[in-house]
Order: sequence, then C-alpha cells, then structure tokens
Amino acid sequence: MMAPKVHTASRSAVYTALGLGLFGASFLLRGVPWQGSTQLHTLMEVVAALLASTVGVFAFVRYYSRPNNTFLFICAGFMGTALLDGYHAVVTSSLFASNFPSAPSSLIPWSWIASRLFLSILLALSWLAWRREEKIGEAGVIDRRPIYAIVGFVMLGSFALFAFVPMPRAYYPELFFHRPEELLPAGFFLVALLGYLAKGHWKHDEFEHWLVLSLIVAFMGQAMFMSFSGRLFDLEFDAAHTLKKLSYILVLAGLLISMYQLFKREEKQNIQLQTEITERVRAEGEIKRLVRDNELILNSMAEGIYGLDQHGAITFVNPAVKDITGWSEADLIGRIEHQRLHHSKLDGSQ
Repeated sequence: MMAPKVHTASRSAVYTALGLGLFGASFLLRGVPWQGSTQLHTLMEVVAALLASTVGVFAFVRYYSRPNNTFLFICAGFMGTALLDGYHAVVTSSLFASNFPSAPSSLIPWSWIASRLFLSILLALSWLAWRREEKIGEAGVIDRRPIYAIVGFVMLGSFALFAFVPMPRAYYPELFFHRPEELLPAGFFLVALLGYLAKGHWKHDEFEHWLVLSLIVAFMGQAMFMSFSGRLFDLEFDAAHTLKKLSYILVLAGLLISMYQLFKREEKQNIQLQTEITERVRAEGEIKRLVRDNELILNSMAEGIYGLDQHGAITFVNPAVKDITGWSEADLIGRIEHQRLHHSKLDGSQ
C-alpha cells in the first residue's frame, strides 16, 4: 500500500521535529534547579504501571483479534513492564525501601532500569520477529506460550534480584554520562526505532506511526535525560519519568486508533457482504422469473413447433426453439408431450 507523498513527508517532519525538540530541551533544561521527592516518584511510577497495564491489555486484545509476531511481543513487553513498574513503585516507596538490601540511591536507579531494559528488548524483538514472519511466512509465526513463560521467568528473577541482592552504585558523577547504564536500554530503543523506520509501515499504518513517535520519546528520555541525571529526583530524573509515561500514552493512542480502524473495516465488510447477499437473492429471483417466462412461451408455441408421424408421435422439434431455450430435444419433447396430455385432459373434461 503506497502512502501519499505529502502524508509521508508530514510524518517525517513530525519525527524530525520531535527528536530535535527533545534534544534541544535536554540542553536548555540541564542545570535547572529542581528537586523532586520520594512521594512524587512513587506516584509517577504508579501512574506508569497503570498506563503500561492498559497498553498491555489493549495490545492483548489486538493480538488475539489478528495474531502476529509484532503484537505478541508488544503485548508481552507491556504486560511485563507494568509488573516491573509496579514493583519499582513499591520497593522504592518510603514504606518499603528500608526492607531491601540496597540503599535508595542504588535501588531506585537499578529497579527503574529493569523495566526500561525489558521493554526496549521486547520492542526490538517485535521488529525482528516481524522480519522472521515476513521472510518465511506461516512457519515464522512464534508460539505465544514460550514467550509468556520467558516473560514470567524474567519477572520472578527480577523481583528476587532486588529483594535479596545488594545493588552496586548507579551514579558516576566523574563520567560524562552520570548514569552510563541507561545507554543500554537506549541502544535497544534505537534498534527498534531504526527497524520500524526501515520497515516503512509508518507511512500508512496508524499504529506503527504512533509506535515510532513512542520510540523517539523513549530513546531521547534514556539517552538525553536519564543518562545525565546527577542525583535522585533531579530535573533530568523526573523529566525521564515523564517522558516514559508519554511514550506509553503514544502507544496507547496508536492502539486505540488502530482498533477503531479495524472495527470500521470489519463493519464495512459486513455491509458489503450483506449487499452481496441481497443482490444474489434478487438475481436468483430474476432467474426463476425468466425460467417461468420461458416455460410459458414454450407452452404457447407448443402446437406449432413439432412434427407428427401418422400415428401422432412427435418426430422432430424446431431447432430454433432449442437455441432459444438451451434445452435438449429430449427435454423439449417431454415438455411438449406433457402439454399435449394436459390439453387432452382439459378437452375430455369439457
């Protein structure tokens, strides 16, 4: 499906403007005094978990309405991310942070990066899985059960890791990137972004257009904001959390628009099918009417379209009648004999 050039150009312009806008904002806001709090962080992560779970549910519905590899990994990615974001909100809250072996300065950054790394890998895999399905067709469709099992195993492993293992320090103020570990999920987000751009479906597919927007926001949030965060709850820290939620909202918008368009297409196809059925019934009625008319014409012509021998048996049928009706001579003779018999009975009754 070819997208209009103007449409493609406008979307390309939006992607460029969004990327450059976030890049410029990261420099303009750097160094601005801001100090958030544990309570604000917990609230933001609760909202993030709710958004991720909503995206996961809609992606789940979308996947089962028309299964494919892309939505399988997006569904699994956001379902798992919702659990990781929720866990991050709980373990880093003021109520529970003291019950874990890591200090908040380590526990908060590392439990944050767990969900970001998980989601970035699953989104990159969603593009790679699409390539596999595109190459080898039905044989490339991946079974959902092992994917769900792997996601469940990763969730349990992540929960146990933060509950029992002390985390190393997460801030490195002596380095250019104060949190260099944030570049790892940024790299996977970039792989997914470049993959979906190269795929080209963003030119005409509404969901992939919004997914590309989400990936731009996610990549910039990791690479240009969180990686430069110098301390907990500073401006870059809270900006990255805000951009994370924005990226979830963009995917949710794409899913809702995509599902609406899917339902509209199904409705249109149902209307077309109903119209075809109505037309077929009407055509069948017309055919039956024509057959009845032909029979009446044949019956009215019956007396003059055949020849009899001296015993009264039919010897031939006018070839013109066979051409008009399309019936064989034997069928015509049978019908004519039936007509003669009918007339004989009428005459006898009189």
